[in-house]
Amino acid sequence: IAQWLGTLLITMFIYTEMFKTLLILLNVALTYQDQPSHSEREYLMNLLQEGPSGTIAKHLDGSLIREDRVPTNLEDSCPDPDDILPCVCDTDKLTIDCSNVTDAEELSNVFQAYFPVKNMHRLVIQGNRQLMTIPDDAFGEVSFEIMSLLDNSVENFTNTALGGSENTLVNIYTEPNVTQFSFYHIRYMNVLESLGVKGKYTTWTGIVSSSLKHLFLGSDQITHIPELDLPALEILSMDNTKLTNIAPGTFQNLTSLMAMSIALPELTHLKSGTFDWADAAPIFVFTIENSNIQTVDAGAIEFREGLYVSLNSQSLETLEESVWRPLVKLTNTTLRINNDARKSAMLCGCDIAWVMTHQPFLDKTHLKCSNGTEIHKLDSDAYLDCY
Repeated sequence: IAQWLGTLLITMFIYTEMFKTLLILLNVALTYQDQPSHSEREYLMNLLQEGPSGTIAKHLDGSLIREDRVPTNLEDSCPDPDDILPCVCDTDKLTIDCSNVTDAEELSNVFQAYFPVKNMHRLVIQGNRQLMTIPDDAFGEVSFEIMSLLDNSVENFTNTALGGSENTLVNIYTEPNVTQFSFYHIRYMNVLESLGVKGKYTTWTGIVSSSLKHLFLGSDQITHIPELDLPALEILSMDNTKLTNIAPGTFQNLTSLMAMSIALPELTHLKSGTFDWADAAPIFVFTIENSNIQTVDAGAIEFREGLYVSLNSQSLETLEESVWRPLVKLTNTTLRINNDARKSAMLCGCDIAWVMTHQPFLDKTHLKCSNGTEIHKLDSDAYLDCY
């Protein structure tokens, strides 16, 4: 009996250890199953760099046009050319190019003409130096899936400028002189996926949308971030801002956020909770561009497994252990501090000894000291004297 009991105990011990091992492996699998691959992270970074023009380019082949909207005879899809001058209609691509209109009245008159097909694919206004305003209901009964207004002088989008395209507009990009845009009315655009507005607008209301996935904003007059109720948003880019403060919890409603880039030339201090993500947000890429950040509080950036963090700042003087040490425990997270050595304030003295003596953190950190030396090329042993 004693021998039998001994064998039973040994067997139970073996199976218990096997069970523990399985639990560990399962936990590891669950930890990494949602982590981005290198190609996925690269794709997100490219989207941030390309901006809205990149998302527009993906649809120039007409792929957004639903089959139920394609006319039986494309040759009859455009209005009489003389009726819409100076605009031009491309039959094959269902595109209206109004780059040569002279003012808001002329633009509105064009869309009073008879359009055999009311649901067009794309509106183009590019390189125009005369049109200043997109007036209310400018396009009459004609709707678009894409509106591309690039390199022009348009300053004002009135409240119902996008009227008629509430159920069709997927992508709109306008730059670089917008001073007024009706962000409030974005909530009525039912299928909008990508919005890009760059210019000099001073005020903007909260943006509400259940469909918006890509948001590209840019104005050197932006001083605050209003409420962003965007549960489907995956990409957020804010260029050329004048933000001097970001309230903690600003990005808590962005439950689908995957990548974010923000320019902060006026902000010098990141407070705790500034970049605190929603629990469900699968955030993979976070970059701070053109910044003058000097100090960072502990908890200012919520570090997560798989997150790539890039901070462009010439003013950051040190890496405080209480702020950056949480990265040590994250095996698939990268910190890149891009600083021009000619302007860098990073002295790389004993204040970064904790970095130099923790190889796991050092392996995932990229920055230059004020003398031009990359941190990886410093002698780690020399920092042992700092303790």
